[in-house]
Parts: sequence; C-alpha cells; structure tokens
Amino acid sequence: MLQSLSRQLSLHPAGRNHRWRGRIAVALLAAAPMFLAGCHSRYTQNPRYAPQQTLLEIIADMERHRNLDPYCFPPPKDLSGQNVWRAALVRLTNYETLHPDRHRDIVLFAQAGAYERLRDYATARERYSAVAASGGELAPEAVRRVECLERLISVQRRHAPQDASLRLWLDFKQEQADRWRELSREDGFPDPLYVSLCKVEWESAECEWRRLLWKNRDVIENGAQRAMQAMNGVIERHAQSRLAEQHHLTLGLWQFELAREYTQVHPPEGLDFDPVDFNRITALARREFLGVESCFGSSYRPEAEIQRAALDAFIERIREESR
Repeated sequence: MLQSLSRQLSLHPAGRNHRWRGRIAVALLAAAPMFLAGCHSRYTQNPRYAPQQTLLEIIADMERHRNLDPYCFPPPKDLSGQNVWRAALVRLTNYETLHPDRHRDIVLFAQAGAYERLRDYATARERYSAVAASGGELAPEAVRRVECLERLISVQRRHAPQDASLRLWLDFKQEQADRWRELSREDGFPDPLYVSLCKVEWESAECEWRRLLWKNRDVIENGAQRAMQAMNGVIERHAQSRLAEQHHLTLGLWQFELAREYTQVHPPEGLDFDPVDFNRITALARREFLGVESCFGSSYRPEAEIQRAALDAFIERIREESR
C-alpha cells in the first residue's frame, strides 16, 4: 500500500516537482506505528504505577457490585464465572503477598468487605478492627462496621446444647429465626447491606427449621403437614428472596415424595388406593414445578423441568398399575 501511494505521488504533476514531499510522507506513515507503540509502552506500562494500578482494578471490580442486595440477588460473577467476592479475596491475598507494605489499610478494608458478603462475620470484624486500630482515614468507618458486625455475631454464635433433644433443637432454630427477623427490622445500621445480611440469615434459619421438621416428619405428630405449612410460610415471607424459586422447587419435591409414600402405603393395584387423593398430591407437586419452569432465566428452571417430566412419568405408571 505504501509503494502504491508513492507511485501515485510521483506521477502527479505536482508530485514530479515535489517528489521529496511524497517520500517524506511515506516515511512518516511507515514510522507512525513504531512511534505510537513507543508512546504506549512509555506512558501506560510504567512499572512504578503497577502496584497501585492492580489494587485499583481489584477495588473497582468490588465497587461495581457494592450496592447489589445479597438477599434479592445471587452473588455476582466475574468474566471467568467466579464469585466476585471469592475472586477478590484471592487477588487481594496475592497483592498482599507481593506488596506486603503497600496500602495496608485499603487491603484490609477491602478484604473485610468481601468476607462480610460471604457471611464470614468473625473474619470481617477482625479485618475491620485492624483498620480501626491503625488510626488512618478509614478508621472511623471501620469502627462503625465493627459495631454492626458485633450485632450480627451476637445472634450467629448462639448454639443449642450438644445433647439437646429434637424438641429443643426445633425450639432453638425457631428462636434463632425470630432473632434474625427482629434484627433485620431494627434501626441503626449505617449501611443497608447489614439489613440485607440479616434477612439472608433469617431466611437461612427458617429453612433449617423446616428441613428439620421434614427430616423427622415420621416421629413428629403431623410432621409432614407441619413441614408443608412451614415451607408455605417461608415462601410467603421471603417472596423477594433470590431463593424464592428454590423454595417452590423444594415444596414440589416434598409433594412428589409424599405421592411416592402414598403409593407405598396404598399400592395402586390394591383396593385401598384412592385416585382422588393421589391426584390431589401430584397436582400440588406439578403446580410448583410448572411455576419454577415459568421463571425464565432462573438457574432452577432446568431442574424443575426434569422433575416435572419425572413426575409425569410416575403418574402415568401409577395410572397404568391402578387399572
């Protein structure tokens, strides 16, 4: 292309009189890429700024998702598909290893933010306490966050006795869920993140309680019915949760399991089998699966489709055996 341009300039009347101008222009065009490459390497790859640039990139990735509600939305993913907060901890640890004396407070503060979003409140408090003890610019904010984490840890660290009976375990889980609910409604949190974390813990405690009911339904009076009622309560109270589809899917699986148990107690080829009762149970399970299938983009949708297909095959088999 450069030779063609030079030839055109030499054949032009003005070019014959000023061939040297065309040669200079061609030389400048040829040298332009090398000149630009030299400028790029000179002004954007200065090794003196590499540590700060790396730390800024890590903090920028975290700040991009700082306002994401952990109760309503799943953990954010980076370009490689990794959890942003876990990836940030790895990158911050690597940065701390390579530059142990650089921006110590910033690294600790960022690590604390990642730990609290991963629900490791004790480690987050430890990092914030170190920042507060340094007396730097981030110390006042670190002190406020330590106070908030202390309120969360006071509920999280409560444990039931090791030799507790099933009744005591159920009471303890219910009490813990109530404490998280009350804490989520209290005032005084400087950052709405902590209210969202309380809701996450409240939902988790309620799920543990209803799983305990379902697991021991055979030894608890009306255990299956109580577990179903508890699950419906979780669905109603946590309709805005990121786990709403998971709760519906779990309820459908429980109904599916009840239908299987019904056919074991009342074989379809026997006289005790009641198609009305069987259809009532399976209809409830199918409704939950179809509800999750209608949530386009949900990560639980493929599983719901598989479970609904399995349920339909199970229903068809039982109908054939009951004829």
